[in-house]
Amino acid sequence: KYNIILYALYFPMSTLKQWKNLSQAMIFQEPRIHNLYKLSIENRLIEEKLKLEIEQIKLIKDKTSVQVQQQYEESPYPRWLNIPYIQPTTFGSRLRELFPHADIDQRFDQKVKILIAGGGTGRHPISFALQFKNAQVTVLDLSKSSLAYGQRMANELNVHNINFIHGDILDADLLPDQYHCISGFGSLQCMDDPNKGIKLLLNKLVKGGFFHLGLYSEVARKFVVDTRNDIKSSGITTGNDSIRKFRYQKLSLAQYDDVTKKIISTYEFYNLSNCRDFLFHVKEHRHTLPQIKQIINDNQLSFLGFRQNPFVYKQYRQQFPDDINMTNIDHWDQLESQDSLLFFYSLYDFWCQR
Repeated sequence: KYNIILYALYFPMSTLKQWKNLSQAMIFQEPRIHNLYKLSIENRLIEEKLKLEIEQIKLIKDKTSVQVQQQYEESPYPRWLNIPYIQPTTFGSRLRELFPHADIDQRFDQKVKILIAGGGTGRHPISFALQFKNAQVTVLDLSKSSLAYGQRMANELNVHNINFIHGDILDADLLPDQYHCISGFGSLQCMDDPNKGIKLLLNKLVKGGFFHLGLYSEVARKFVVDTRNDIKSSGITTGNDSIRKFRYQKLSLAQYDDVTKKIISTYEFYNLSNCRDFLFHVKEHRHTLPQIKQIINDNQLSFLGFRQNPFVYKQYRQQFPDDINMTNIDHWDQLESQDSLLFFYSLYDFWCQR
């Protein structure tokens, strides 16, 4: 009777022909392994029902968007189980804490509307909904599988100030609202033209509103690009078996080169959905800090700053003590050239104001 559990160590139980009937298996009545049933079967069944209830603004038609959609329908990302607690406050109060130099008026302490463009499985937008008690959060994403995962988690966490919508950022103009904050964190680099996506989203942002972006670093992700090139030249496909084979080959090397050491030291490497997003993505753009600066200038945005850990802020202040607000992107570019993985790892996380 433990063959099912053995199978689950290697494959999703939903790949079994009769997976929807596994609730009848007596083995899952045992308390020690009931969570396995919940994670593998019950949650999946709930998500299948939630897919049917998700609002859709328009069918996905853009070629690149369809490819990205297919990836995340097959491999929702990220799969998560919990979220750190953040003391709830108003949106305006939180931004004043993060960026004391910014001009944040009292309207952001009233009811605000936030759009998460490319919310994936909901961890990022749900964290916004939990920490900003005056916010109504709208999530727009290409993948119904990801949105259903997010809706299920929102239900479990009793988060009610959030709405999940199926659609493309390219069709953001069809959304009925204007937003006080728009977050495109880790999604715009999956578009055929990220700059077009930025302009479309800014059309939905109120004057004086806030724009939160997460864009991949060209410098910090060089080891990822090198690995992607190796994968492409070797003809490895994006199927789960191919990803497993690739990981086995890397771990079986007699000696690891520097790139392999970096790859296998990441947590993404050891999870299929994460690894596919990390190394096998159908579309990925990366940016340099001079390009970030150009985006900000071209769109007439006011740069508020990067989100970083206290150690990095300390390093910045030691080298550039005159820049109290830490908003000189040229200085950040100098820091990244010293140690890209230390200062940005792989993602530029920053805020601007319109």
